Amino acid sequence: MDRVRTATGRARRGQKGSNRAANVGSRAARQYRVGVNTTSRQAAAEGKHVTGSAGASSGSSGPGPRFGFTSGLVIQEFYYDDDVDAGVRAAVEEETGTELVDEDFGDVCDGAIIWWRADDGGQEDLTDLLVDAQANLDDGGLIWVLTPKPGLDNHVAPADVEEAAKVAGMLATSAMSVGENWNGIRVAARSRSRR
Repeated sequence: MDRVRTATGRARRGQKGSNRAANVGSRAARQYRVGVNTTSRQAAAEGKHVTGSAGASSGSSGPGPRFGFTSGLVIQEFYYDDDVDAGVRAAVEEETGTELVDEDFGDVCDGAIIWWRADDGGQEDLTDLLVDAQANLDDGGLIWVLTPKPGLDNHVAPADVEEAAKVAGMLATSAMSVGENWNGIRVAARSRSRR
């Protein structure tokens, strides 16, 4: 699998100045982040200056709630790059109250977002990535595969995502527009209790 995009994305995310307990891989760090974000929201409500994207409120009812993620969930993000929709990321972070974690996060996550483009690889590569993402999920976690809309560079056909999910032992359950240039396909992970 092409790791250039993910390494580049991690470097860019580090440049944002985000101050989180990155990749610690412990429940304590996860609880710390939730506490920090709660404090940031309280400070914003009191009119104090807040730094970082998770504490900021956009005031919109963006795509976050439509993803099915709820407050306190840790969402893992794969294949972040310059072309991702910042509004989608902000909405998910606002809905969950936590910052997105990257693919090297070492603890169990509650859900995943995969930014997938045609130049990221073939159907087999997406299948492998879905299996990797599922391995980090808590029981019943959601995976969303986000692809460029038809007519845009690097568009991926929904049938390719559905087939990759099927081969990975999962099921593509629904689709929606998640931003100006991105569509999303929800992939249901198998329950750990059924394995």
